[in-house]
Parts: sequence; structure tokens; C-alpha cells
Amino acid sequence: MTMKKNSYYEGIINEGNTSKSIKLELNNTSKIKLTRDCYITWLEDSDTTYNNIDFNGYKLYFNGVTI
Repeated sequence: MTMKKNSYYEGIINEGNTSKSIKLELNNTSKIKLTRDCYITWLEDSDTTYNNIDFNGYKLYFNGVTI
């Protein structure tokens, strides 16, 4: 999933952790809001503080580690 300039996504990414590979790529003007715990295997985020991710009380797991 590649989020381009000024993109917004609200939802779930790989909720059951069943996909072998999920890539999430965000630039510093993209925003996502989680609506459940999500699982990814690769992350590239221009915002190294992850301020463009609204965790909304949920967790984002990157290769089994919580961000």
C-alpha cells in the first residue's frame, strides 16, 4: 500500500496477520487511522516520528514488533 501526497486511509491492514507480505509506504503528508490492530512486514515512512499514523488506541505490528 503506497500512500501518495495528501492521501488518507482509515481502516484495517492485514487484521488476521494472514498475508505473507504487506508493505506500507507513507510520505510525510499522508495519514492513516487504524480501526483495529494491523500487521505489516515492511514499512517506509518519511515521518520518522510516525505522527502521520493515528493509532486510535490500536497497535501496528511491524514484523511482530509494535510501533
